[in-house]
Amino acid sequence: MSLPAYLANLALTKVCSPSEAVRLADGLHVVPEFLGNRAPLGDPDARAVIAGLGMATEPDSLVGLYVAGVCGIGYGLRQIMEAQARVGVTTDCVVISGGAGRHPLVRQLLADTCGCALLTTRAPEPVLLGAAILGAVAGGLSPSVSEAMAQFTVPEGQYSPNEELRALHTRRYEAYQLLQDAEKLIREEMHLRDWHRADILAALHKSGTTVVALSRASGLSNSSLSNVFYRSWPRGERIIADHLGVAPSVIWPSRYPLNASA
Repeated sequence: MSLPAYLANLALTKVCSPSEAVRLADGLHVVPEFLGNRAPLGDPDARAVIAGLGMATEPDSLVGLYVAGVCGIGYGLRQIMEAQARVGVTTDCVVISGGAGRHPLVRQLLADTCGCALLTTRAPEPVLLGAAILGAVAGGLSPSVSEAMAQFTVPEGQYSPNEELRALHTRRYEAYQLLQDAEKLIREEMHLRDWHRADILAALHKSGTTVVALSRASGLSNSSLSNVFYRSWPRGERIIADHLGVAPSVIWPSRYPLNASA
C-alpha cells in the first residue's frame, strides 16, 4: 500500500464521512505548486507554500497535512474553473480516473473543494484505456474518438459537493489565494527583474530624449548606449540612470548586488 493510500485510509477512520476529513486539516493550508502553476496563471516560477505547520510528530499531524494537500489540489481546480467561467466556459461536472483519484476520500474532497459534481469511470488503467480508444479509431472499429470514448468508457459513480461544508471551503479557498499571492510577491521582491528594453526606451522618450541623442550628448557614438541592452556596461548604465533620476540598480537589479548603492 502506498503512503497516500495509507494516509487516506487512516483519515477515514477518524471521521464520520469523507467530507468531514477537511476538519483534520484545521489550521493547515497547502498550495501544491511544487512544479509551478500551469493553469490558470501560467506561472512556471511559482512554488509551493505550506502554512500552519507546528511541532507535532504524531501520525495524526501527517494525516492533516495530507488532507490539506488534497484540498489544495481541489482549490487549484476551482481556480481553473472560475477562470474558464469568466470567459463563458461553464463546467457541469469533472471526470476523474486513475492515480490518487481512485480513493473515495480524494474523490469526495475534490468534489467539495471545487464545488462541482465529480464523476468517476470504471478504468483501473486510464492511460491504457486512452490508447485503446485511439487504437479503435485507427483500426476502424470506431468512426471517431468521441464515439470510441462513449463506447469504451463506463461510468462508475458520482460525488456531489457537501453543501454544509461549502462555506468552510470558501474560506479555505480564499486562504489558498492569499498564500498564492504572497508567494508571488515574496518571489518578486527577492528576485527583482531588470526593466524591459521597451520600458527603458519609453522612459527616455518621456523625458524628452532617445538613446541616440543621449549617446551624442555624452560624447559617445550614436549606438554606444545601446550596448547596455545586451551586456553589462556600468558607464552606460550610469548615464541612462542619471538621466532618468534613478540608480542603475533600479533599472538593472540583476547586474548589481541587492543592497548595493550603485
